Amino acid sequence: MSETTKLFNCPACGAPLEPPAGQSVMKCAYCKSLVVVPGAINTAGAAGVSGTINMEKVVRHLLDGNKVEAIKIFRQMTGSGLVEAKNVVDAIERGEAIDITRFLTMEPTGGRSLGSLKSEGRVPPQKSQQVTFPDANAQIVSTQRKRSGCTIVGVAFALLFFGGVALAFLNFRKPDTGGSIISSIKDFSPSPTPSFASPVLSFGEEGTGAGMLNDPRSVGVDRSGNIYVGNYSDGRIQIFDAQGNFLKLINIGSDAYIASLAVAPDGTFYTCYGGDIHHFDSSGQDQGTLTYDDPPEMSGYFEYIAIGADGSLYAVDSNESIVRFGPDGMINLIITDVFSAVTDHPELDMILAVDGLGNIYVLGTFNNLVLKYNPGGKYLDQFGGDTQHPAEGMDPGRFQAPDAIAVDGYGRIYVSDIWGIQVFDSNGQYKNFFDIEGVAFGMTFDLNNVLYAASNKPQIIKIQIQRP
Repeated sequence: MSETTKLFNCPACGAPLEPPAGQSVMKCAYCKSLVVVPGAINTAGAAGVSGTINMEKVVRHLLDGNKVEAIKIFRQMTGSGLVEAKNVVDAIERGEAIDITRFLTMEPTGGRSLGSLKSEGRVPPQKSQQVTFPDANAQIVSTQRKRSGCTIVGVAFALLFFGGVALAFLNFRKPDTGGSIISSIKDFSPSPTPSFASPVLSFGEEGTGAGMLNDPRSVGVDRSGNIYVGNYSDGRIQIFDAQGNFLKLINIGSDAYIASLAVAPDGTFYTCYGGDIHHFDSSGQDQGTLTYDDPPEMSGYFEYIAIGADGSLYAVDSNESIVRFGPDGMINLIITDVFSAVTDHPELDMILAVDGLGNIYVLGTFNNLVLKYNPGGKYLDQFGGDTQHPAEGMDPGRFQAPDAIAVDGYGRIYVSDIWGIQVFDSNGQYKNFFDIEGVAFGMTFDLNNVLYAASNKPQIIKIQIQRP
């Protein structure tokens, strides 16, 4: 019996299995689970199993040393989240037997996950906003390949990123400075010597009750100062008044992982989950999803959204593209190969911010870089890069594990990392740094240039920023 065909236990039922030589994926004869064979990436001649999920593509990319692409393919085939996909691919790389049967329910359709919400009828199809992709009018920008003078770290760098993310997801705590965790609404007295960033309000307490927070990762504000908070892991969107008092709960469902939230000044808002962009009116009623005729430049699986000052909606597609819906709901810009065409390194996790002029800032958490594009989709510049001393504190102008990005009304860019929030001017020059309680997983500015941060404490922190 060769090394690649020796017995192993099914991770689902524990039955002994003996895979055919050279096969990377097999079905358990006892429980019918689809199992990745331990040590699959060491099998040079691995032959995939035909069926709903062709794991051979993932195994082949791992065999070729392209872990980032393996994670990307797994996400596109299954509709799984970034962290979940990374954990599966890591386990395969370590040579563990993995039960992937549960991913079969995610209904992959050419890279676009339908999700369970539509099949359960909770997204009314008759309300869907039909957006037809305008071939004649939309500008599709294929970024020209360029070599950056800044050092870009490759796939090995992704391992460092995921270490930082793991710390953040486990409610990473920075060294105690004697401050207490704020578990209710707290007003801050003005400082006699105001700093660059002064907290003026915070609220939040861990729990699932009305007004309580559980894994908040996105935040938005309307023109009345009402604060919208998206809980990533339990499908709740909660609305608070400007003083942090609970107003309303919108419960999408515990199986809906809210990836992003964008709020317009009039209180209408969009949220991204299950690969779709859902539109809600100001009363919180679901108006359906944005749909379109899939062009080849996009996979049709959206992961992050942001709203521009003119009402345009910007969205990240899992095919490393950015799409812009104009105020009329029509797609008028697509930027393809956002990172790979500029840095020669793909990016799986892009987070957006847009300034008042329509310039687009894209934070790539794998690349530890921010790329700047003009309103026409032309690449302009980049800043950031890998920290020179990981795990030793903030490295001015560089990132270790960034989580969020926002732009204020003066064009300054704010990037949240595990050590705090760094501030850059519109040209990407480092200007300032300030710390908050916990780590900001989401950030936004209101019309008065007040910063709101969704912290993993969990709490929402309202911060007054000095004018230039």
